[in-house]
Amino acid sequence: AFSYIIWLMGSDGRILVYSLVGLVVGIYLFISGFKWFRQKRTIENMPTSKVRSLAMGLVEVYGKAMPYRGKMFKSPFSSEKCLWCRWTVEEYRSNGKHSSWVTVRNGVMSNYFLLDDGTGEVVVDPDGAKIDIPMDNEFKSRTFNRNLTKSAITFLASQNYSHTTLFGLGKDIRLREYFIAPDDKLYVIGTAGDNPLVEEATAQKNEADIMIQRGKDFYFISDTNEREVVAKFNLKVFGGLVGGSTLILGSLAVIFWFLGML
Repeated sequence: AFSYIIWLMGSDGRILVYSLVGLVVGIYLFISGFKWFRQKRTIENMPTSKVRSLAMGLVEVYGKAMPYRGKMFKSPFSSEKCLWCRWTVEEYRSNGKHSSWVTVRNGVMSNYFLLDDGTGEVVVDPDGAKIDIPMDNEFKSRTFNRNLTKSAITFLASQNYSHTTLFGLGKDIRLREYFIAPDDKLYVIGTAGDNPLVEEATAQKNEADIMIQRGKDFYFISDTNEREVVAKFNLKVFGGLVGGSTLILGSLAVIFWFLGML
């Protein structure tokens, strides 16, 4: 069997290999399409709750992000105030005829924050949430053009990463930040549970003893409103179900043709 695979790779068998990969990807997309459809239906069927009247369980809220107890931090590359941040460091690498950006460092900086909808404030723990926000900043550094901020250089050093080569030339790198800043409007669907930061029987308001967090249900945070969130999920469902099924059928057709079954 191994020698047969080698023979295939030495001929036009690469087409078969690519088709098998396409089949696996198509199946993954198709299954994901059903998952995204269920999540979309959950969003559509879930009424938006007011913070002052939150009940335990799966909830949907929309409001303004605020620091919890004044706690904020600065984003690693631009030093902007934020409540949550995801960052990546990528290097541009060449491999034969192909070149691409490769992630060499990445991470998340996180803290509790408040969501204020005008009726009250509730604590949000973003840990474990699928956070859908656009990129806020991008910095690129070239061999002879090191376009990096001082904070970026300091942060990279703290990550034991050198942005220069052994000869002192700049690496071809790309730094990206995605963050939630104070006053950002957020859509959140997650589990409202007990707030472990508040001692029992000391809360002044109902929402003070509640924290929105990861539970058994869907946990999603976006900086767009519900209508735009649903529109994004519609595209994902279409891409998963239609794109996945098309890829499956196309890959199977090529595989059957290659094996002489068509």
